Amino acid sequence: MTFLVLTVIALGVGYGLRSYYLGFVREVVTNVVPFFFTPFILEATTFFVGLTVVLMWNNYHRQKDEEDEWVYLSQVDPETAMEQIPESLRKRAGETRFRESDHPELRAGASVALDRIEGYIALGLCDEATGELLQLSETVGDVHPEILRLRYLLCAKAKGAETARALAGEWISRGLVDAETVALWEG
Repeated sequence: MTFLVLTVIALGVGYGLRSYYLGFVREVVTNVVPFFFTPFILEATTFFVGLTVVLMWNNYHRQKDEEDEWVYLSQVDPETAMEQIPESLRKRAGETRFRESDHPELRAGASVALDRIEGYIALGLCDEATGELLQLSETVGDVHPEILRLRYLLCAKAKGAETARALAGEWISRGLVDAETVALWEG
């Protein structure tokens, strides 16, 4: 019985407050909503609501579609790095790579040109490599060991290994280069 009495009282109070709450909502709608439709406020509100929607949409898709984007780089100790490379590769890298200290007759910018030519060859851009090689040959000479190595690599890339070996055989017979050096170039 008590429950029924409390329910009737609650419904009576709710019905009495209904008119108050409806009046409150009506006042809010009639006084506050027109403020948001004034010219400047409307554009600003639309902009911020749109920006919020776009950022929420972007955040949702980034969390849904993407995984961890961290990149982990291996750390190499420079003092022990050479020990990890096999002896055959260490010897090959040491003998075939250009070092300006070994070739003082070359100009200071020659290493950049040599690296550029080697990059063109690696990318298969034989025409660009040929143009750069011709320019460098004019200043350094055609029989410099680095020029010969790059000419060999370019010939191997453009015309094939057999043609490059034939060219190297001609250089060996003329005494411009020895067979061991050519074997390093092929490696």
